[in-house]
Amino acid sequence: MVELELLVPDVRRLNVAGGASTVVMNPNSGPGTAPIPDYQRVIDYCHARGQHVIAYVHTSYGGRTAAAVKADIDTSYAFYPGIDGIFLDGMSNAASTRSYYQYLYAAIKAKPGVRIINCARGGLVDEAALAEAIKSGHVAGAGFDVFEVEPAKESPLFGLPNVVCTPHLGASTTEAQENVALQVAEQMSDYLVKGAVSNAINMPSITAEEAPILKPFIRLADVLGAFVGQVSEDPIKEIEILYDGATATMNTKALTSALLAGLIRNQVADVNMVSAPIMIKEKGIVLSEVKRDKTGVYDGYIKLTVKTDTMTRSIAGTVFSDGKPRFIQIKGINLDADVGSHMVYIANTDVPGMIGFIGTTLGAAGVNIANFQLGRDKQGGDAIALLYVDGPIGDEVLAKLTAHSAIRQAKPLVFAVD
Repeated sequence: MVELELLVPDVRRLNVAGGASTVVMNPNSGPGTAPIPDYQRVIDYCHARGQHVIAYVHTSYGGRTAAAVKADIDTSYAFYPGIDGIFLDGMSNAASTRSYYQYLYAAIKAKPGVRIINCARGGLVDEAALAEAIKSGHVAGAGFDVFEVEPAKESPLFGLPNVVCTPHLGASTTEAQENVALQVAEQMSDYLVKGAVSNAINMPSITAEEAPILKPFIRLADVLGAFVGQVSEDPIKEIEILYDGATATMNTKALTSALLAGLIRNQVADVNMVSAPIMIKEKGIVLSEVKRDKTGVYDGYIKLTVKTDTMTRSIAGTVFSDGKPRFIQIKGINLDADVGSHMVYIANTDVPGMIGFIGTTLGAAGVNIANFQLGRDKQGGDAIALLYVDGPIGDEVLAKLTAHSAIRQAKPLVFAVD
């Protein structure tokens, strides 16, 4: 079916291919309040080329009253007597909806020589009644790809010379079903054996060659996003992702998707690598990517920078030979920190005794520290501490930490790592 918005005054500009195609005429989503001569010229033009013309009448997917829709059907026939039928939008095949569309179908077929096309829902048209109308000549023909009973093994429409019936989906044929089953099995095998992903609905495609190299960096990207998502308190306005060195040559679409998923998972638990970029766009957040050749000691790393109305925050990470993600910079302060399931991030002023205070506070609460990393921008300036602990940190412990005059922020972090 060729669908056209026939809103041009000159028929010769339509560039419609000849043959037995069908043109859908859409004058303002309905017949309007008066006939438009240019549309009648279009109808005559298409008929001269052996084409059928049907008028579109909208139902607002069942939202308009049947009487209002029927009035538009009758008006379409009255304004454009040369049209071959009516095209309706469709909705569910619930019992109430079925009677609604059957009423409209009766109004459409009242014009002798009409052609019925149902590509919406099975059961909207009484197939037995339509078959009788076709045999009597009242209905000139029909095209169906949905039926009252699916899969359609039998129908009164089958075998009629002026009826075209096809599967609603190309994959519904017997041969296609077998091919689809084989393809799905091969794709599952590739994922389980090689880590390759193709045609997935919840993550970008990854080839078998990319998978072993990309997998640890996807985990890194997720962790970087999750860090910022958990420590940020204000709405994010801008996101910049820097791919340096080897990471710039990887499948950055997959890496960006993983990073964004980690970034907003704290607010949307069921986010995935496909939905995350869409959600970021819908929120109006400005996203940019930068790729550059190797600039530092690391073969490749990823740096995430976000901006809010009040601050700019950044974090960078890389993957070492053991395949595990590591934080290498936070707020421009260099460090080298393993990523654990439970961590604590502390931002403070660089003053003496901070290590002892943090260790004593956690120890008194029975929290064991597996790894403790520190960094500062200058003596007496901004400092950070990143602790890898054996279990979650309670609110009471966090309150004791933030009670210290030098500590500006203490945040518990949770990461999905082995």
